[in-house]
Amino acid sequence: MERSAVETKNGGILQAMVEKYQRRVDKLKAQSDGGLASTIMAYEVMRDYYLAGTRAKEEGRTIACYDGYGAHEILFSMDVYPLNMEFLAYHMVKDTRKYVDVASEYGFATDMCTSTRMECGIAIAEDLPRPDFVVTSALTCDSCYKSCTFFSHHYDIPIFPLDCPYTINEESIRYYAGEHRRLIEFIEGITGRKFELERLMDVEERGRRIYNYFREIQD
Repeated sequence: MERSAVETKNGGILQAMVEKYQRRVDKLKAQSDGGLASTIMAYEVMRDYYLAGTRAKEEGRTIACYDGYGAHEILFSMDVYPLNMEFLAYHMVKDTRKYVDVASEYGFATDMCTSTRMECGIAIAEDLPRPDFVVTSALTCDSCYKSCTFFSHHYDIPIFPLDCPYTINEESIRYYAGEHRRLIEFIEGITGRKFELERLMDVEERGRRIYNYFREIQD
């Protein structure tokens, strides 16, 4: 049986996630049939995502945390490591009780979203590399605004609230594009790095290919 991330941690939660997914890769490759290639690749992608997080600080990369949606394409294009707290919480489901209890002891209400309480519990436990700023948006749900506000206060770091229109028309699209331009200026001010449109276009193009493959698989 696979042990929890907390039980196997070695230098932090992200390192524990690297070890967890590496164990899964090794287990599949050790099977007589070699395991399903797509499953192995998926675990390797997850391993490498968390591995990049463990190395971000020593490589001089800025870390941005967010919940749900955080304009990660822009973050990637500006060489910022995007730490998706919701994503992390879902990958640590075996440790839910531990971190939910940490959040409850801190004062979070027990009727709050379990994911939100777990994310905040992880932050309170201080077992993550310290993020440099927060990006928040209510695009996923209102809880994202509140959890990210907590991250900002807890770590004492700047936060950028990405405001999302409620309707889709030409005016709202222009407004939302303007919000992303403000976000870019915000990131430039923190990192000292200039935004490059070509790099964003490359990230977006890879994203489009991924979603096209996903659509084909679903069809």
